[in-house]
Amino acid sequence: MLGSMPRAVRWVLAGLFALQFFTLDLVLRGPRLSLLSGLSSVLAWGGLALAARPAWSKLALALLAGVLLALQLSFFRHYHTFLDVDAARAARRMWTDVAPVVWAKLPSFVFMSGLLALGELACLYRAAVWAPKPALRLGLVGCMLLPFVSPTPDATAFAAARVLGQSEPARTAGSVHVDELPTRREHLPHVLFLLTESVRASDYCGLPSQACPTAPETAALLPERIALNQLRSLGSYTAIAVNALFAGRMPQSTRERVASTPLCFDFARAVRLGRLRPRVHYWSAQTDSLFERSDVRDAVDSFVTLDELYGRRVSGVQEVMDEGADGLLADYAERTLPSLDGPIFLTVHWSGTHAPYYLDKTRAPFTPYRRVAIWTGLDELHNAYKNAIHAQDVSVARVVRAFLSRVGSEPWLVLFTSDHGEAFGEHKAILHGQNVYEEQIHVPGFVAFGNGALEPAQIEALAAHRDETVTHLDLLPTLLDAWGVWDSFTLSGHKKQLEGQSLLRALERPRSALPVTNCTPWFPCPLANWGVLGIEHALVSQAWDDGWRCVELRSGREGVSMHEAECEQLAQASRTLWPTLPNGRPNR
Repeated sequence: MLGSMPRAVRWVLAGLFALQFFTLDLVLRGPRLSLLSGLSSVLAWGGLALAARPAWSKLALALLAGVLLALQLSFFRHYHTFLDVDAARAARRMWTDVAPVVWAKLPSFVFMSGLLALGELACLYRAAVWAPKPALRLGLVGCMLLPFVSPTPDATAFAAARVLGQSEPARTAGSVHVDELPTRREHLPHVLFLLTESVRASDYCGLPSQACPTAPETAALLPERIALNQLRSLGSYTAIAVNALFAGRMPQSTRERVASTPLCFDFARAVRLGRLRPRVHYWSAQTDSLFERSDVRDAVDSFVTLDELYGRRVSGVQEVMDEGADGLLADYAERTLPSLDGPIFLTVHWSGTHAPYYLDKTRAPFTPYRRVAIWTGLDELHNAYKNAIHAQDVSVARVVRAFLSRVGSEPWLVLFTSDHGEAFGEHKAILHGQNVYEEQIHVPGFVAFGNGALEPAQIEALAAHRDETVTHLDLLPTLLDAWGVWDSFTLSGHKKQLEGQSLLRALERPRSALPVTNCTPWFPCPLANWGVLGIEHALVSQAWDDGWRCVELRSGREGVSMHEAECEQLAQASRTLWPTLPNGRPNR
């Protein structure tokens, strides 16, 4: 059969096999590579194909090519770029985010790999062969050059595999100290900080007067809350968003610098009313891996994560998603809150609204639903997500009730927000982390209070910010103001580093353009994407964009002219914030 096939056709098949990854890059990303830059890929696959004579060698080569091709096609479909070193580092650090997508795609990936491998094998069996030794030498030379010369998808996949096999760098202990902060208040309010996961503003509750189908119990418990309707996160990955939220500044410097930045826990422990200070607690249905500091437990009076809730080492939320970790967290809070000394600063960090979304099948009002994160059936996936918010609300309400029961007639404050939002097909994205468009950074937020926790002027100022663009960076200054230390001379040195403003007073200075990003020096992202947040507009850019896109925040309207006044101002500010664009070109 082989002998009857024209020799020219057999050489064409060998050439196609050799060129497949170079061609894949050309088709999906355009003519960005020169033939020279992909030469090592062509030499490697061409040489190995020409040298492959035994059946086992053809089978092994076909399997390798098929798996690599399926891997990069699958990754590109989800992230619109190829798997590379940065993507592997991000996946290793954020396995909780990545795992649901991996498991959902695994069956189709195995099927695609097998199908492609059969095609590769058919091609190899009909391709030309050459003198084994010279061809093999040619292939091995190409393989050795591949990691150093070629940026083709096969080379980037091999480089990513090496990174995935390396151990995670140890977290830094940091050197954090905040001097005592004497308060001007007569009483320190108890504070409950509720931080949820992946909840976007459009799927949560707005004004107290409006219906709240996804979180009815919490809404009923806190009817006088003041909503922050235009609250934005500064990133759509938990690690970046939470570090910004807790530190009051963007974590854009080195790991060591991020680890040495004071968090809200450090500031709370420094607050003093005579000899009295807030008792600081962090209780979480997540792991502790999102903190860059290895000594974060030393910054609080009690620290509870999934490990403590389950009494064993838990690798990530995905491992226990179907066991209802949020319910266990609420159980712990109900048992423990009555015995806590005050004043209390309690952060409760939820996880059930992370994909693949924990839900109570007996209380799932949004139907039909499906928890598989794939491109088909996104409406059903969205319903599963809303059911997860509804299920989590039961646990949130339990904690709020226990907190209010504990504080009784004493001043109290409840602050609620989410780390970031979630996408369901908008801007070619599912879940989060791929971009910083509205659906991934516009988050819900509210402040509830009672028993004189806020002064009338503070309530009036907070209400005035209800529909203004505010960010997570404003929440730490707001807490410090509620504790009565925002004007403390001792805080002045740290205050210069805090990028937000207290929402309990009128703006002290004009709001500046802020960076929004999923990419930092210590947190590489699989897809370069960042932007600049303004008051009415934001600039957004991804790896395939030629430049900035201007988006209107409240309406989500895209394609706003860059000649719009605020868009021009943001573009000018971006040159300081971002020297280069996500596509690698200078930001001019």
